[in-house]
Amino acid sequence: LRASGQLAAHNVEVLNFGVGAYSLPAQWMMLRDDIWKYDPQIVIEAMNIYNDIVNSDRHTSVSGRPFPYFVAANGQLIPDGPIGSGQALSEGWLEWRNRWRDFENRFKLLLLVEKAIRDLVPGQNWQPGLSIDPHQTSTFHPPTNPHLQNAWKVTETALALMQAECAAHHAEFWVVTTDFHFQTEPDPAVRESDQRFLGVTDVYYPNRRIAEFCQREGIHVFSLAPLLADYALAHRVALHGFFNTPVNFGHYNEVGHAVVADFIVGELLQRSERLRAPID
Repeated sequence: LRASGQLAAHNVEVLNFGVGAYSLPAQWMMLRDDIWKYDPQIVIEAMNIYNDIVNSDRHTSVSGRPFPYFVAANGQLIPDGPIGSGQALSEGWLEWRNRWRDFENRFKLLLLVEKAIRDLVPGQNWQPGLSIDPHQTSTFHPPTNPHLQNAWKVTETALALMQAECAAHHAEFWVVTTDFHFQTEPDPAVRESDQRFLGVTDVYYPNRRIAEFCQREGIHVFSLAPLLADYALAHRVALHGFFNTPVNFGHYNEVGHAVVADFIVGELLQRSERLRAPID
């Protein structure tokens, strides 16, 4: 944004509040409780079109984490029973754990020991969604499963609540939907084969549904998947596949991150009212 030349007079600062495996309701609570003290003018929800939907219901979650779950009713999120397997979480224990994590993150040796312990003694892997959706394609079809229907409703309700939060604090809210790996496979033959194997006929169903919802709610929305698909095909380059995932699967690689950043910057410069507004 600074290098664009259009914002030379702006002191652009970007703060990252991403937390691994958080559901959209958890992100809404973070926005509500923790973010406004930083006075953001623009809030961007970079939304995954699979995890950020299925993780909104305890029965379809693939997060592996016992976060709070909800049901959606009358535009509100209603807590859905106990967290995870039902164990009570002590505030004192959470505070101690967070302080230890902060300390641990300062020392690579401690992180290495932590990783070794996790590898030797893996914890409980609480991922009920993978047992009913092993190929992770459930969001690419109109939902018929009641739990997946609730996951979609909770997702959309959380986005609406985030929009209301931003409106109340005079911040511009954006939803940027990312892609799923088979949408942006750089080899056309492999892309077609993967979609046929997975039984996906409408590869942009979740992107389109989220975009249509956001447009109804007056939320700025930007769908990356078609642009990334064209880029991957034109350059014959995989955008996914980091050090801990296979090629063209999972996390973005370095090229993917750079391309996503360029697309988002271009969209903001074109359509953000806040960026185009004169400086006070």
